[in-house]
Amino acid sequence: MTEFFSGCEIGQRAINQDYHKSYSDNDIVVAIVADGLGAYKGSEIASQAFCELFISTTIAEKHQLTHNPEHIYDIIFEAASKTISILLHNRVVEACTAFALVVVTKNHIIKSHVGDCRIYSMSDTDEIIHTQDHSIAVGPQQSDDFIAHSGILTNVIGPSSEINPDIQIVANDNQATMHLLCSDGFWSHLSQTFIRKFYNAKNKNLAIKPYIKMLKDNKLDLDNLTYLVFER
Repeated sequence: MTEFFSGCEIGQRAINQDYHKSYSDNDIVVAIVADGLGAYKGSEIASQAFCELFISTTIAEKHQLTHNPEHIYDIIFEAASKTISILLHNRVVEACTAFALVVVTKNHIIKSHVGDCRIYSMSDTDEIIHTQDHSIAVGPQQSDDFIAHSGILTNVIGPSSEINPDIQIVANDNQATMHLLCSDGFWSHLSQTFIRKFYNAKNKNLAIKPYIKMLKDNKLDLDNLTYLVFER
């Protein structure tokens, strides 16, 4: 079974509108993080609903997904459509969420995201790969080590938005890889140096504490801080 490391801190927000969930068995590994947009009432409903629906649907259809990885499109659209129905039922029509997810089957590694939730992937090659945000940058750009920026989202899951996820499907070469899924509140001051140290750390829960402490001590925890890590 795959071991997951995760956390979801409220930061300086009044409520936590993020959510994360994971699952693994002998056939599949599923991990998802969702970041509800704090400016809109009910976005915490969107985050939880989408995560729960995506996980349950993926588990139910894991055998089909193993043989046909492009079925991930159908699973995401089904989870998003049901999430939107829940938001409309609760009359929170402006609520919306971003997400990042990774599914590992025996044959493929599937990554998908909407908005500015990110997936950082790293293996022994020392190369750090992260997904590209669906946003228009309005803040500082990256330097050699600092890999954050702020921006206006151009893609979310919600009643007022089209469902348009980025999806990457690659063959599973069984190379040991760490996947870090996180909200923008978490990655806002993340550095490549820290990710490399974190990758090499034996105790992931202990290794992540200095970064969280740095955000809090410097009052940089303006948003909810959510992360989910696994190695496969």
